Amino acid sequence: MGVDILEDFREGIAKEETEDLLKLISAFKTEQSESQSGLPPERLQELMTTLDRRLTQIAKRLKHLDAKMKFLQEIIPLLYKKSVIMNDHITAIQEVTKKPVKLKPGSRL
Repeated sequence: MGVDILEDFREGIAKEETEDLLKLISAFKTEQSESQSGLPPERLQELMTTLDRRLTQIAKRLKHLDAKMKFLQEIIPLLYKKSVIMNDHITAIQEVTKKPVKLKPGSRL
């Protein structure tokens, strides 16, 4: 279960959100260079409104990413504890199987 969650996390970030964030950042840079060209106040106001909307979108995506990171932050220690317990169990099984078994005459396994 934990591995599937990590794969979902990696795929969600790598494909969808990364592309969207890169698009928003490139649009932000384009608008920023346009605003320095001496445009009329109406156009500047329109650019500021668009910029505000895009920054809001970026903030929403970052909030979503933060929620995923918090979830991952909770899962990783649990996965580590599980692996430690499993290693302890495997070690105990190995120790038991290495000990010779003394059978009494007439007994069965």
